[in-house]
Amino acid sequence: MTMHGCLPERPLRRARCALFGLFISALTCMAQAAETSPASASAIDTEARILRIYETRLYLADRTRLERVAYTILQAASPYCLQSRGYSLGVPPISVTDVPEDLRRGFLEALDNDASGNPQFLQVPSSPYRSAGVRDGDRLISLKDTATDKTLQPSWVFTRPLNTLAQNMPFEMRLGTGEQVRSLELRPQLICNEIPRLVFDDALIAAITHNSLSVSTGLLRFITSDDELALLLANEIAHSIFLHAAWPAPRPPAGGKVAAKYDAGEERSADYLGTYIAAQAGYDVERATDIWRRVASNRPSRSDGGLAQRHPFTAERAVWQRATLVEIRLKRLNGQPLLPDRKSLPASLSAELVAVAPDGPVTPNLNSTANGTDPRLYRVGDVPFINNEGRAGYQRFLTTPLRPRAFAIGAGATAWSYRAGTNAASDALKTCSTPTVPCFLYAVDDTVVWNPETADRTPQPSVADSVDARLHRIKDVPLINDEGRVGYERFLNITMRPRAFAISPNGSGTAAWASRSGPNASANALAYCLVLSRGRPCYLYAVDDRVVWTLQGAPEAALAPPASDGADGKETRRKPIASGFADVKDLAAVPLPQEQQATYRAFLEKPSPRAFVISKEGSGRYWLGTAAMEDALSYCERLGEACWLYAVDNDVVWHKDVGKRISNRAQLPKQSDESEFLR
Repeated sequence: MTMHGCLPERPLRRARCALFGLFISALTCMAQAAETSPASASAIDTEARILRIYETRLYLADRTRLERVAYTILQAASPYCLQSRGYSLGVPPISVTDVPEDLRRGFLEALDNDASGNPQFLQVPSSPYRSAGVRDGDRLISLKDTATDKTLQPSWVFTRPLNTLAQNMPFEMRLGTGEQVRSLELRPQLICNEIPRLVFDDALIAAITHNSLSVSTGLLRFITSDDELALLLANEIAHSIFLHAAWPAPRPPAGGKVAAKYDAGEERSADYLGTYIAAQAGYDVERATDIWRRVASNRPSRSDGGLAQRHPFTAERAVWQRATLVEIRLKRLNGQPLLPDRKSLPASLSAELVAVAPDGPVTPNLNSTANGTDPRLYRVGDVPFINNEGRAGYQRFLTTPLRPRAFAIGAGATAWSYRAGTNAASDALKTCSTPTVPCFLYAVDDTVVWNPETADRTPQPSVADSVDARLHRIKDVPLINDEGRVGYERFLNITMRPRAFAISPNGSGTAAWASRSGPNASANALAYCLVLSRGRPCYLYAVDDRVVWTLQGAPEAALAPPASDGADGKETRRKPIASGFADVKDLAAVPLPQEQQATYRAFLEKPSPRAFVISKEGSGRYWLGTAAMEDALSYCERLGEACWLYAVDNDVVWHKDVGKRISNRAQLPKQSDESEFLR
């Protein structure tokens, strides 16, 4: 055999040439053998079986890798996806019906299984399955949910009606390990409700649609490190978390397609939260950051909705990502928990999370207590009267980002209701109460206002000598002004029992107070006071002939002066001047979709004072009354949603230029601002 180009002064090249020559010789011999003795049918069948098994094992390797990494990320992200969570036992076992049809024969051959076999656990990552003692290779015989007494098929996320955080019933499972049968008991854990789906596609695909986290085989083979895969999946899940948190009801992508290109702010927030999630899941985020550079360098994914086009990677994004890594590194060095800071998260999400400090790290733990948050608020099991369905409703109340919000309960197991919006407390009471079962407020915003003593449905008549000595000390009633003290005098002259007097901090220029009598006096007084206080919490001062103010332990926030926006508490705000954008009655000029025009027409029919706001998402709302402007803007601030004043009374104050629009109370002209009068 003659080798060309093998130079004697290059030993390494001579070795390579020799190997290449041997390889060519082997191929030549095989070709000659094939010409003289054709392959037998059994040899072809054997090779076909090897190909089927190889393809199936490659699919199973991709699938188990995706599920293993995704599960740990979904578990770490569960405290943040409050609007979209489910109970899970872990990565489910797999049976022949769970694989694509063209791989089923190879699946049976690869696992030495038969079509009627029980599903098998291929890999068991850290999960309730692993904690209960499930091992790789075990086969699932049966799975029973003790909460519903039903035998279930294994799945990624369980839907468990009537089962809440406060009552997490176990599952009973029977396993087969060889000839041995074992029985185990395990409890599910909460994870984000995004089910991983493996997609056969060479393109780089990672997207969440309809609660499915779709990842392509091309992306899995492009990403060789689990650390990089975890960081990319965490970023995608963070985008989904922000989407759910930004709207009371989840908004599906238009036409069911993958979401459009994210802007710089969205990517920055997703990188920030996603990096923390991946770090909490135990992955090395410092080694994984090059994944976005490599995705950006993949030219096919830069067009047609590809991964690099949807998640554009810029130098600015890289700088912000490095800052997040430094922040995490410092927290580790200082022994601090790996928790993201509230100030770095979108307002729509941080409003839902409990915080250790106003601008400090969020604490993703529903059992934790924050400054200004009632420690009883998240104790679902402590809510009296209600059944499991009511507890599920209370869970939904806790996750709504709207303020004001209120949850009402009654003595019947099915008597409960929650509402959000301007008249949340009164609406919740009205919906909950019946002629035979009155309801009482349990929680308002982030405070438990329930007091068993003052919510007694059959109070005992007061005895003359049991009257509280403080009851008639009108000047000692805190928070209220002179008008409120006159109202308290009227309360003292009410002869009907029960009776209640509620007060609130002076947060709106006039002190809020209310007195009510009758079977539901305490709850009605609190509800009416809450409306007058424009969302600030109210507290009972007196019930019947007792001062209960000290019994409740009035929070310090009630006694502190209200926060100011730069003006003193007595400073009032004026209506802004008309912008000239359009006439107030010009419906065609209102920047709202057609289905929202009816809301604006209703606004035009209402009397002044009135105010109309338009949100960034294209929805409109209006408020009435002397504080219509402040109420409208306060609603937007509590919701965490960008919105602007469109019209006040009979003037349009909307501007084409976003920078000139009014989105908060501080932008309203002050009464003392003479420059406005001189225009």
